[in-house]
Parts: sequence; structure tokens; C-alpha cells
Amino acid sequence: MGMLAARHARGLGTAGMILAVAGFGLLWATTALDFTALAGVQSGAGLDATTKILDSLNAGPAQLVATVLFVIGHIVGIVLLGVALLRGRAVPGWAAWALIVSQPLHLVFAVIIQSNALDAAAWGLTTIGFAAAALTINARTRAAA
Repeated sequence: MGMLAARHARGLGTAGMILAVAGFGLLWATTALDFTALAGVQSGAGLDATTKILDSLNAGPAQLVATVLFVIGHIVGIVLLGVALLRGRAVPGWAAWALIVSQPLHLVFAVIIQSNALDAAAWGLTTIGFAAAALTINARTRAAA
């Protein structure tokens, strides 16, 4: 999808692709603390030791930077991909708009309002936008063959 966006709006598509790939590539940063806490419990390390480890991870710059870049990258990256697809008329407008609004809505419903159902709906919009782009790529590939 990033290549489709970059082909139709070079600067926006490329920036969106780079940010989205980098952002989603840092998804581990949001789960590292969960897995560390789980490992602490499963190993029997105890609450105090596990808490100290989690505090140490949270205090480190690597965790902070990775988490911030994940949040910025996946939200801004998907928005830019949607704008590139809209500007380049690579997908139907409704599909591009689904991408453009999906991740800001995800941020609102995951962090601010905290509604799992609405957050899932926001991710559903991302899925719809990605699916429309995939169908476009598939149709163009078949037409070229």
C-alpha cells in the first residue's frame, strides 16, 4: 500500500510509508512492559523485584523513545498514506478517508475515552482502507498481466 501511495503522491506516500513502517516496527515497545511483568509473575521473582525491573525499563530512554516513535509513526504514517491515496486518486475517496480518520480515532478511543468497541471500530476503518488499497493493487496487477 505504501508503494501505491508513493506512486501517486511521491512525497506524502513515501513519508507515510516510512513513518508507518517505522512506527509499526516499534510495536514491541508497547508490549515489552507487559511481557516483562508476565515473566516476573511466572518466574516467581516476586512483586518487589518485578516492580523494580519495570520501573527501570520505564525510566530508560530506549523504552520512552521507542514508545513515542511507535505512537507518532503509526498514527501520522497512516494519515499521510490516506492523504497520499486521496490526493493521487489511487483508491476511492471513501477508502482514503477511512484511513485518514482511523488512526486519530484510534488515539481518541484507546487513550482519551478508552472504549474498546469504538477503538475496534477505528481499526475497522483502517482495515477497510487497507482492503480497498489491496483490491486496487490486485486489479492493476491483473490488468497489467
